[in-house]
Amino acid sequence: MFGRMETTKSRANKAGYFSLDSWPNLASAPPPTSTGSLTWKLTAALLAIGLAWRLLRYFLQFPVWGDEAFIVVNLLDRGYLDLLKPLDYKQVAPVLFLWSELTVYRLLGGSELAIRRLPFLAGVGSLFLFWRLARSTLNHAAALLAVGIFAVSYYPIRHSCEVKPFAFDLFWSLALLVPAVNWLVRPNPWGWLALLAALVPMALGASYPSIFVAGAVSLVFVPAVWQKREPKTWVLFALYNLATGISFLIFYRTAGVEQFDSTGGTTNWYWSEWFPPAKPIELVQWLASVHTGNMMAYPAGGSGGASALTLILCLLGIWQLWRNRSILLLCLLPFGLTFLAAAMHHYPYGGSARVAQHLAPAICLLAGSGAAALIDRFAKSEIARRRSLVGVSAMLAIIGIAGMVRDWERPYKTSADAQLRDIVVGITGQAKPDDQIVVMDSPEEVASPFVWYLGQLKDRVAWRGQIDWGRFNDSPPHNLWCLYLTRDLSRRDAVMSALPPAQHPLVLAGHEEFNLQFGQSYETLEHCEVFHWLCLQPGNVR
Repeated sequence: MFGRMETTKSRANKAGYFSLDSWPNLASAPPPTSTGSLTWKLTAALLAIGLAWRLLRYFLQFPVWGDEAFIVVNLLDRGYLDLLKPLDYKQVAPVLFLWSELTVYRLLGGSELAIRRLPFLAGVGSLFLFWRLARSTLNHAAALLAVGIFAVSYYPIRHSCEVKPFAFDLFWSLALLVPAVNWLVRPNPWGWLALLAALVPMALGASYPSIFVAGAVSLVFVPAVWQKREPKTWVLFALYNLATGISFLIFYRTAGVEQFDSTGGTTNWYWSEWFPPAKPIELVQWLASVHTGNMMAYPAGGSGGASALTLILCLLGIWQLWRNRSILLLCLLPFGLTFLAAAMHHYPYGGSARVAQHLAPAICLLAGSGAAALIDRFAKSEIARRRSLVGVSAMLAIIGIAGMVRDWERPYKTSADAQLRDIVVGITGQAKPDDQIVVMDSPEEVASPFVWYLGQLKDRVAWRGQIDWGRFNDSPPHNLWCLYLTRDLSRRDAVMSALPPAQHPLVLAGHEEFNLQFGQSYETLEHCEVFHWLCLQPGNVR
């Protein structure tokens, strides 16, 4: 009998999972961090590559691009209470994320390193939280592959270096999953339940989709809590659910409703292809498309079926975790709840990895488990299994190193983003404190990164062609920098025709013209002209 039990556990470990019966033994077993362990050495190497890529991308200081600027321009002139109102550019973002970014902006300024600090810390924290999650749910080989996939996947790294709430979505989902799994493994200590009840209000205030993970945790806990039949456990579980419900209502009502209503239907239009169709045949095609598209791009993939391999690995992982029902449900229920929200047209499902970062932990866990199962199936010996693990780990490492090389050679989303920042930095570097910098257009007419970079200059920049001619009489000679950021070239004559040249002689000291291509279409082509005028006293004109 005991020999049969040992054989069952051994097979479970090889397949990439632990059954519920084996978890207590896992807790008392030697930790997989032994320096002599091959899997630990490989895991440490992949974690180091993942951390290095995040550090490199962060310190390369990519220029702020359009989607980021849509968020950060709301920090320029708003207070904390103002961020509860509808955001500029019809943006939707959790209030605690906005408040934390506003605090950083006021304390540290608007540099790329400052405003991305919190997403970066969330990204690094997510890396190690996922490592802890994988160790608690999978055997050594499957945990290695899951951590490796997560460590070098592009989207978690990209969003850890962007001023968007997506890195928070990933971090707070993991912050809920890790204590949930630890309580399921060792349900006797009540501290994990108390921690969940304390964390869930912060999670829901900083991440909209974390509600799907919080709901999944609650549903998975119901059988375990009922079986415990302990008043303390029931009270803590009730507190967790109460904190979840109240927090969701508060944050959704105080900020979320107005944000979504302010889009005027634009958000639903933008997400319309990520809502499931009603017709059965179209629904099947849509499900196939979204589950082989960007949502599943771990460690790599894309639309048009490019992530089909990840889906296959996840399906194998589901099969391997079938006996481990609680963990499997923690992985799958967030998908189901997100799909339900999409069916109600409240949140998108599939289509983009950025709005599905709360699903990334489950995808990587399942894919790692499926990959370990394939190795166990086809490797005929222990040596072959070790070589396979080394080979797959090497492939993942190459993905991470290639990503770092690409970012080093191309430290921007588009070349136009870098060019735009260089234009503003060049002007502010040459302009003296008394010089005027005047944008001849309104903020609503120009690319949002221009608004962000110029808006940080505060009173040094005037918009809508508002030139202060009186300042020329006070301190001539005087420099005037005029920026034309739209294709309306008729505004070029605004400066020369404002006052007679005899009163304020203007000498053209410099002129540059730029065409900034932010995308593939003509609509993404932005025009920029910079005129540098030197206004002299009439007697100085020759």
